Amino acid sequence: MPTPTSLYQRGRLHHRLLRESIIALLLLGVGFVALPLAVFYVGTAFFGAYEGGTGGAGSFLDAIFSALAGGERGAWLLVLSPFLVITLLRMAKGALTSRSRQASRSDSPNTAPAAAEPPRET
Repeated sequence: MPTPTSLYQRGRLHHRLLRESIIALLLLGVGFVALPLAVFYVGTAFFGAYEGGTGGAGSFLDAIFSALAGGERGAWLLVLSPFLVITLLRMAKGALTSRSRQASRSDSPNTAPAAAEPPRET
């Protein structure tokens, strides 16, 4: 029979998995739709009209998705970059937070003082 603590832990795990899944889906949605559209509109503003296909945003997205289907690394890097950047930033923050927690634990007054080394005879 599950204990209340195990049920609480399972609920926390479920909540965390749900939160992480939502974050991943949002970032992938940004990468697959919003970022290519932003690239299209910024490119149009700076470099002029897109020459591929019919010249619209739809033909640009079609070109991106065709490149994805063809396995082109640049296209995959473009669409996965929001997910990758945010994931790397979150990992770095977690590592720094963990390191600062460990440092604060070692500096806490609750730790026993180290035994003094006896004087050496020369």
